[in-house]
Amino acid sequence: MTQPEPFGGERDPRLAAMLREQFDGADHAAFVARVREQLEYRVSAWEELARWARPGIAAAILALVMLSAWGALQLETEAASTDVAEATGLEPLDSDALIGVALGTAR
Repeated sequence: MTQPEPFGGERDPRLAAMLREQFDGADHAAFVARVREQLEYRVSAWEELARWARPGIAAAILALVMLSAWGALQLETEAASTDVAEATGLEPLDSDALIGVALGTAR
């Protein structure tokens, strides 16, 4: 048993008849006129950009607030780590020294 084609007329004969009528090519000029009529722009490009402006500005402000909050948290974390090092008088270990302590091979 063969599978029907996804866009074949076997699935919906009424739709297939309508599509054949539209794309038959008997009246090419009328078909081109209908397609061009559908392609006419409803608004100008500037009007479309103006419609996008308000949500775009809101998204930019939200991104700026989120980046500012993230930056403030990073600065706070750095300040806290340097305060501990200054208070104890010890310097933080680097990654090689931490691995050496964990493996028991510290010098």
